[in-house]
Parts: sequence; structure tokens; C-alpha cells
Amino acid sequence: MLSATKALTIPKITLIVFCVFPPQSIAVSLIAILARMRSKDVRRFKIYGQRSLAVLFLAGATFLFLRGALRMYDRYSTASEARRSTVAEAQSLKERKATLQARIDTLSSDRGLEEELRRRYGVAKDGEGVIEVVAEVPQAPPATPEKGFIGWLKRVF
Repeated sequence: MLSATKALTIPKITLIVFCVFPPQSIAVSLIAILARMRSKDVRRFKIYGQRSLAVLFLAGATFLFLRGALRMYDRYSTASEARRSTVAEAQSLKERKATLQARIDTLSSDRGLEEELRRRYGVAKDGEGVIEVVAEVPQAPPATPEKGFIGWLKRVF
């Protein structure tokens, strides 16, 4: 009988096992056997594995939340800076508009137009003379002679 067992090869044994036990029942029984063998490991995994998964999930959720908050802060900062520059530009344009409106009002009158012509082109009415006032140019203070050997060399040469 030993010789008959040795004569069987692995595929024949597999065929015999599959004929007697359908593959589904073998898989179910193997899973049951492995489950019993590793019941202690499974209990540990259930306890520690679930905690680990929960911690990993919370860490991932925290990371995503912080990333979103930082992006939102960056967008808020950019928008705030753009708003400040736009408000400053609008204020500058309002001041320029007021200046130009005052100039238009001045040039609309005969007196304002006459003042601008006199200022820009230096013209005068008949019988008037043009006086140009030139500002006095400040003179530089006289240079004080240097003392010592270097001063003596500069004075000599």
C-alpha cells in the first residue's frame, strides 16, 4: 500500500481531493482552520488594528483640514492685498480727478486762461513789462585747507 501511495503524484492527489470535496468546501474549511489558528492574532488586530486605522483616518482628515485652511488663508491674504491696492488706486484717481476738475474750472474763466498763458509762454499785455525773478544760487562754503603733511602737499602741488 505504501508503494501505491508513492506512485500517486501530486496532480492525482489534487484530483482525488477535488472529486471528494468540492473546491468551495475546501476553501471554507481552510479559512476556518486558519481563523482558529490565528484567533489570538485576529483579536489583537481587531483591537490594535482598528485603533491604528482610526488614528490614521483622523490624522489624514486633520491633514486635509489644515491644508484647506492654509489654502483659504493664502487666498484671503491675496484678496485682501488686492483690495488694499485697489482702494489706494481708487483714492489716488479721486484726488487726480479733483485736481484736474479744479484746473478745468480755472482754465474755463478768462482770468485763469490769462494766468496760464502768462505763466507758460511769458507774454504780457500792451504796456506791461515782463519781469523774471531768478532765484539766487547758493554758493558753496570756502574749502578749509587740510592740516598736516597731506594738506601741505596739496598746497604745494
